[in-house]
Amino acid sequence: VFGSPGAANFCPLPAPIPTYPIGTINTEDTQGIADSNGVYCKINGLVVGVDYDGNNGYSFFMYDNTGAVSVFSFSDVDNYVVTEGDSLRIIGNIGQFNGLIQMVPDSIVVLNQGNTIQAPTVVTTLDETTEAEFITIQNVTLVDTTGWPSANFGNFDIVVGSDTFILRIDSDTDIPANWPNP
Repeated sequence: VFGSPGAANFCPLPAPIPTYPIGTINTEDTQGIADSNGVYCKINGLVVGVDYDGNNGYSFFMYDNTGAVSVFSFSDVDNYVVTEGDSLRIIGNIGQFNGLIQMVPDSIVVLNQGNTIQAPTVVTTLDETTEAEFITIQNVTLVDTTGWPSANFGNFDIVVGSDTFILRIDSDTDIPANWPNP
């Protein structure tokens, strides 16, 4: 605080930025709208995977022991280079794009590096509870194997149980080089 209340030079301290567990900011209402849409806050978590943006800006995922969230920005922030296993503190706004809840950062601080990433959770169905989570899907059938793996990346229809989903394989991953023929 600078000055005294009522004085011309009084300037109150800004309100502290709340820190939330990721599981608190990645919930949706019954209409599929993020409950925390537009909330300005701080989150802490570990980076899992790569930067799917591949150039200026970010598109990556991070998690804590309560959940996971997408981190997205059209431009780089604080010269951060996405590295799996980094522990980050991110300050920014919660947003949503095509149903995906996203943290849009305006500050990224690396707390430490080289952390062990948890093993993926094994699932047999896909729904909102696995959004942004690090998972392994079992009992998946590729709908059309034509052109696989020469397509290397893109969208592929898969069947899980009785549901059909679009599986996006991003060119920034090592999946095309390491995935065996179906």
